[in-house]
Amino acid sequence: MRYLSLLLAVLVLSTPIAASAQSSVKRFANYEEDKEVRKVIDAARVEVRTTRGVDALYTKIKEPIGKLAETKDKKELAKLETEIDAITDDPTTLYTLAEFAKEAKEDKLAEALHERSLATREINLYERFKGSLYAKALTQEFMGQLEEAEKTWTKAIERDLLTAYFFLTRDSVHPRRLVLLDNARTRLVDQLKKVERGEPGDIYQTSKGTPRNLSFMDGKAAVEALRNGQSLKYVFIPELDLTGQTFEEPVGCQRCVVGNLKGFNSEYKNGFSYRGIVLNDLHLGKSWTGKVNRSRSIPAAKISKLLLDKVVVFGSLNLDSVEVGAANMPFVVVEKDADLKNGLFTSGLDFRFSVFRQGLSLKGAQIQGAAYLGHVHAGGLDLTRVRASGERMFVNSAILWGGVEVRRCDFAQGMSWENTVFVEPLNMHSCRIGEKVNFSRVRLLGGAKLQYVEFENADFFGVKSGGDFELTDSVIHGNARFALDGLNRRLHLKDPHPLHRLYKTYQGDVDSDEELTSHSQYGVVHVDDLAAQFEANSAFANTIFEKFVGFEGVVFGKPQGTHYARFYNTQMFGEAHFERTKFYALADFRTISGNELSFNDAMIARSWLLDDANIPGRLSVSGLQFGPSATLSFYGARMAHFGATFDHIRDGEKSRLFYEQCAVDGIAPTDDPRLLEAKWDLDSDTERTNSKEIEKLAHDICLNRTIGEYVVLRDSFNTRGMTSEGDWAYWHLRHYTNRQSRELSEGPMASALAWGEWLFFENAFGWGVRLSNLFWTSLVVILFYMMLIRLLCREMIVDWDDTTMKLKELPIYALFVISLHSFLGRARDWKTKSSNKVWKVLYTSEMIIGILLITFFIGAYARIILR
Repeated sequence: MRYLSLLLAVLVLSTPIAASAQSSVKRFANYEEDKEVRKVIDAARVEVRTTRGVDALYTKIKEPIGKLAETKDKKELAKLETEIDAITDDPTTLYTLAEFAKEAKEDKLAEALHERSLATREINLYERFKGSLYAKALTQEFMGQLEEAEKTWTKAIERDLLTAYFFLTRDSVHPRRLVLLDNARTRLVDQLKKVERGEPGDIYQTSKGTPRNLSFMDGKAAVEALRNGQSLKYVFIPELDLTGQTFEEPVGCQRCVVGNLKGFNSEYKNGFSYRGIVLNDLHLGKSWTGKVNRSRSIPAAKISKLLLDKVVVFGSLNLDSVEVGAANMPFVVVEKDADLKNGLFTSGLDFRFSVFRQGLSLKGAQIQGAAYLGHVHAGGLDLTRVRASGERMFVNSAILWGGVEVRRCDFAQGMSWENTVFVEPLNMHSCRIGEKVNFSRVRLLGGAKLQYVEFENADFFGVKSGGDFELTDSVIHGNARFALDGLNRRLHLKDPHPLHRLYKTYQGDVDSDEELTSHSQYGVVHVDDLAAQFEANSAFANTIFEKFVGFEGVVFGKPQGTHYARFYNTQMFGEAHFERTKFYALADFRTISGNELSFNDAMIARSWLLDDANIPGRLSVSGLQFGPSATLSFYGARMAHFGATFDHIRDGEKSRLFYEQCAVDGIAPTDDPRLLEAKWDLDSDTERTNSKEIEKLAHDICLNRTIGEYVVLRDSFNTRGMTSEGDWAYWHLRHYTNRQSRELSEGPMASALAWGEWLFFENAFGWGVRLSNLFWTSLVVILFYMMLIRLLCREMIVDWDDTTMKLKELPIYALFVISLHSFLGRARDWKTKSSNKVWKVLYTSEMIIGILLITFFIGAYARIILR
């Protein structure tokens, strides 16, 4: 029997272990693939999202953190730690401050800050991490002491291979990390070969340096021991097959190494716990006798309580369709895929600090308690058809470098993604999330696509999206916040610490009596760190915001960028706030439906599209600023209170109205979404190719829509009592209406009427609002008739200044007076001695014209002073 056991050991060692020792670099080739990803992750972890407030914080913390590094007295250390925590106990902020110190060449200070950053990580609550070899090695990596770090990692591997492997996999960014991992595996193989020969194998040492040696155990002997309630410790089992077994007593393996661990169709009535290494697969899930889905299935295990605490699985983790009470799996490393699909977890799920190299699948799982995936690192995450009904699901502070799929899910008590880094795009589709979803301080390096999602409330404080962000065709029943409201921002300008409850949903276990912290977290140094940034395209088309939505201080796009912020057909039933928002992207609010919108002190760098908007309440634009080449359009918009002023419409002599620029200056960018009808024949749905036809159609569209916009402006100005601006808008309305008539008139009669209207009503009468035109017209009439009188009535005798003379002998000023009196319909200081028919005609016609102009002036002026 002993020889049979040894033979089995040799077979196991010679295949999965020895072979793995020879080809471990090949086996870990996926690490090579993620080198660039790790650089991005590391940059995301320490990135200074804003420098505002960091300088002051750095100056404030320098003295106590410097003393902390030099003081040895325990009481003084405790006092200093309390003082530093009062400034900040946020590991992200401390890491950022360490970067500042490093750039300032203050290496001792940088090292102390980094050590403090590691000491404040949440992992210290569960693992003796502060001051450990792992923390020391990471600090040395940060300080560029790579040779020292390698020696420290080597020492850590010799002392505790399991824990060192975990931290190397999870946190190290050492250039020789692959080699160090390979060395750890080689050491494991060497120790297992010793066990094979009957010698003690050393993979763990106590804090006092006492080794704990592995011993060999046959698989059948191990099963028998477990059935008898024996807890296995420090054993190597080549093959542990628990298939078909029912265990009344707790099943436990501590600090063990198992070749393969499987337990299909088994039941663990008092729990299953494992700590150690699995050389190949850990398989307790559903299996098949032959091909998957084409043969008879073997049921998954039933486990009252599952504890996989500090486990390294070099193969796959299969818990497909398992039924588990409480599933606690923190500090797990799974090198291949982790499959938990269709699992039933009746008392919650805990994966905190675990690493899933090739991704984690919870597809179809049902979770009836709280679910914790905090600080998880994963090559992907599949939450398709997950039902979490008992408590909120937390995926906080995770790093996900693979695709994340969240489809057809139901999270009844809400969900939190706070402070998570997504390297690939996040896809969320057809989900319902109750209570609240929290995306605060999330980094979306590849963007996100949230579509057909139903949120009760949604927080996006400080989200930063490097790729395209879409929240479309969705419903948010409650509040949606992408930044702080103005009041909270002002109240916490000096101290953002009390805000942490606003954006930090995760405070430890849901039943925890104490919060994890009372300070700002996730690198929040200033209140503006809580304003979202969308660096690429963003879209909120067809989404319904039923209550308050806040975008105050949010940044859309980048300066000189070509991106868009699309709110096309978005419905905002409550108040929508865009105060201080910066739109470097094209701000597309066409067909939006909003009750009340505020753009006070916002900035439009490119263009603001409000065409066909429906705003029954107020659109407030006080302090709104436009970039040098920014444009505005609102054709067809229905706005009960449009707060625009003259300065918003024009920049000096230049119009900001897009359609007016297009109509007057001939600027017709046919790729603009507002001129789609010019480029495309919408009836046949084909693109036009004739450039002249496109330009002509674009011009006609722009001219027509310019008229429509001035109708809106006239009504808006008059409603607000801005009569001068109302007259200005009315003149432009009539001006472009006449221009359209001239351009589109058919036949000489219609053309003549249009030109006559232009001459008399626009230039002569100023459309009744430019009274100066009446003055200049009157002057022209007087001068014109003065010349006619001089030319046609030269021989007429008049009495001027008691002197009788011919009209041709009168001085110019006298002729002007005669023409003026004729214009006014009066004869004064002169009289005719003889007259002719021509004079009578001239006098009468000038008098009639004068009466008309004076009457028109009196009427227009009376309207101005009486309104």
